Amino acid sequence: MSNNTADAALHSIFPFITDITIKLISLMEEELFKVSLLIILMAVMYHLTKDKKISVWVGVFLNLIIFGLCHFTAYNGNIIQCVLVIGLGSFFDLFVYLKTKNIINSWIVHVMYDYLFSAVGLLLGLQLL
Repeated sequence: MSNNTADAALHSIFPFITDITIKLISLMEEELFKVSLLIILMAVMYHLTKDKKISVWVGVFLNLIIFGLCHFTAYNGNIIQCVLVIGLGSFFDLFVYLKTKNIINSWIVHVMYDYLFSAVGLLLGLQLL
């Protein structure tokens, strides 16, 4: 009997572990995209302006909009949710990356933001992510 119970427990937890693993990998993919895009945007802006502060601010601003809009279909075309919730939420990830120059740190913030956002949605009875 205990073997069947152990098997049942394993089969019930396996999808949960798989879902979390896939989510963590996809969030790292998003971080790689976001940081690569930021570096490109900052380089282009620096080439145009020769001003480091302007290149950072414009690069971050454009990055937030582009990253938010990349979620357009996931949020049924709700541009406000894409830009405000996803785009502005990415500010924290980018801030951490710019301060530490470490994508793992920004990924950790991204994971925390997404799971916090999901928890709040569950408490409110919404499926936000």
